[in-house]
Amino acid sequence: MTQHRSGHGFDSIKIGTSRAKFLIHLLSPVSIFRLYNVLLLSKSEVPDRILLSILHALSEAGMFVQALQVFQKLALSPSRNDKSLSLRKWQFRRLFLKLYRAGIPIHESDVISFFSSFGNMDPLIYKLLIYAAAGVNDANSVHKLTKDHENQTGAALPLDVVSAVFLMHHRLGDSSRLEITYNDAQRQGLQPLSNSFFVTAVMLVETHKENASYWGLCKLYRRFFKPLALNLLELPLPRQRNTPGPQNALLEPTIGTLTIMLNSYLRTVAGNLEGSRYALTIYWRYISLIRNNSHIPQFQTASEHFVACIVSAVARYKPNLGLALGIVQDMIDFSDLPHPTSLTWDSLLQASTLHRDPDTSEKIWEAMLEHGIPPTTHTYSAMIMLYATVGDREKSDIIRYRITQEGWALTPHLRNALEVAERKLTYRIVRRVEGTEN
Repeated sequence: MTQHRSGHGFDSIKIGTSRAKFLIHLLSPVSIFRLYNVLLLSKSEVPDRILLSILHALSEAGMFVQALQVFQKLALSPSRNDKSLSLRKWQFRRLFLKLYRAGIPIHESDVISFFSSFGNMDPLIYKLLIYAAAGVNDANSVHKLTKDHENQTGAALPLDVVSAVFLMHHRLGDSSRLEITYNDAQRQGLQPLSNSFFVTAVMLVETHKENASYWGLCKLYRRFFKPLALNLLELPLPRQRNTPGPQNALLEPTIGTLTIMLNSYLRTVAGNLEGSRYALTIYWRYISLIRNNSHIPQFQTASEHFVACIVSAVARYKPNLGLALGIVQDMIDFSDLPHPTSLTWDSLLQASTLHRDPDTSEKIWEAMLEHGIPPTTHTYSAMIMLYATVGDREKSDIIRYRITQEGWALTPHLRNALEVAERKLTYRIVRRVEGTEN
């Protein structure tokens, strides 16, 4: 559609809802959101089908904050057709999975009331909401959602969700709640230490302890998990002095378990150079296992988390940044590898910022955008820390402005990055003033 020559665009045009759906297919995501705001100003109620089309277009374009605003409008609409919308529940599942992965605080929206209007609440949505609340350390929301889940379903939370809650209490430094979470799971007959997800969460807690080492983690791994998958990756696993129990009594490690072991080895045993080279070796070994060992559970499908860990390790040695980008390109080119999302790109970007080379990191960010991956809070955290480290106040302020303008929630890691960056920039100013006075 041609805009007015005055440049006001949609702001000065009356748009009927009958034309809006046609326009959505022609416009850029930014223009679609402007169209949405114009429709809100019209006197007529915006039909569900228009809101759904806008919602889909924005989420596909990675405009997750704006997509959540449209969902809120749809959820609160007094004239919405619940019967029609209930047939699209799978689309909403997909949407909220995307929003959760992008770090959007979906637990703060009207998701529960929206889905409850269709009948029984979708258990997967409950899981995503609790994951989202736990991910930003919102203990009050986790407690409320847990109670709602128990009242609605009459069942305890699955152990993978309990594991996320357990890790939240660890991040909050609440050791008493760690014990309570474990005891509650025991009381409900869930047997947490017989579950790979929960034991993996315990291992992750161990990695954050002072003086934590890979070799200490190996003892815990040996106690609970079968060694085959780790041995196939050729990660070192010391022999036990005591006679191990029967193999069928041990758990199958998840790919998350293997990722923790790999990350611990690369961080606590290998330096940047050795770790980068070793990660490349693991990468080729992993690809071989994926392509030739489909009968082994951990290697039936490639994991983006595992490959992202490798990408990060390779990129930590600056001369190998190109090789790390090559792995990302492999993920784009080969169907047996996971397509890189913001998880992989952010891992590469964060590792690149360690080299204090803004030009290189900006090129990686540009490549990320060219491949259709919108920035996340992790992207902004990495870049604002980089600009603060090299003393670029102007670019640091630009990132702060974008965070505010795009409506990002201040997640714990983003808030911490903003605070540390400000301290670094202030310290540089103080040092400069002191140097001038001397």
